[in-house]
Amino acid sequence: ARATRAPLRLAAPSPAPRFFSSAPPPSASLPPFPVRVALVGVSAGLLTPALATGGVIAAWYRLLPRSASGAGIKAAIAVAVGGGVFTLCYEYVLPFLSRHAELVAPFALANATSAALWYAACEMTLGLDALRGTFQLSSLLARAPGLGAAGAGAAPAILQTRLPVAGLLVGVATACTAPLLWPACASLTLHRHFLGHVLGDRAFVPALVDAYATAFVPVALPVSVFAGAGLHYLLLPVVTGATGGPPAPPPPPGGAGAPP
Repeated sequence: ARATRAPLRLAAPSPAPRFFSSAPPPSASLPPFPVRVALVGVSAGLLTPALATGGVIAAWYRLLPRSASGAGIKAAIAVAVGGGVFTLCYEYVLPFLSRHAELVAPFALANATSAALWYAACEMTLGLDALRGTFQLSSLLARAPGLGAAGAGAAPAILQTRLPVAGLLVGVATACTAPLLWPACASLTLHRHFLGHVLGDRAFVPALVDAYATAFVPVALPVSVFAGAGLHYLLLPVVTGATGGPPAPPPPPGGAGAPP
């Protein structure tokens, strides 16, 4: 008689820490926690030129029209560049950023560091399952006293739109804290002679931080919200380990060693 070999049984994996995920991994391709943090940080840093371009567009439509000289400034720029804001970005802003990447490096490093730290803090606090999900603003109305589910159901459609959790949290938090890292990042990436002779003195960076704080709500906050939401859906399959293929077939009913 032919001897039968006992089936190979693998030991059950040890449970992951709370800050790695709040539930078992959805797939075997889930990257480790440091890799997920690095993906978010590097992506935010590489997105910095696009954020700068979006800031120019937001300032064109939200800042200049609100000032008395805004219409004159826009008309003068339009005559000088031969078009509107999109001509300005395509012909001047994007080529300048591509030719002078050393000027973008401090801001990219600050965005990458802030986004990575905030994502790590959010995942350690809320868990990966909560971050990859969505939420509705109308659900907050259901918890308000005197409204309940009926009041949430009667909310406007914009309040019932499902919004990405991780993208909004990381995007807004990065926009609030990244400028605080600009002085340190500028001293790391820009030579001191460049700061001293080209920019005048080191007080240029704090002045830039003050200007950013002045234009934060009308310019930086909307750009960070849209950028965070877009980055959320862009990185969601990679960070959560979703391969995009069909799900794995279930194991046989009797286990690996069950006869067919």
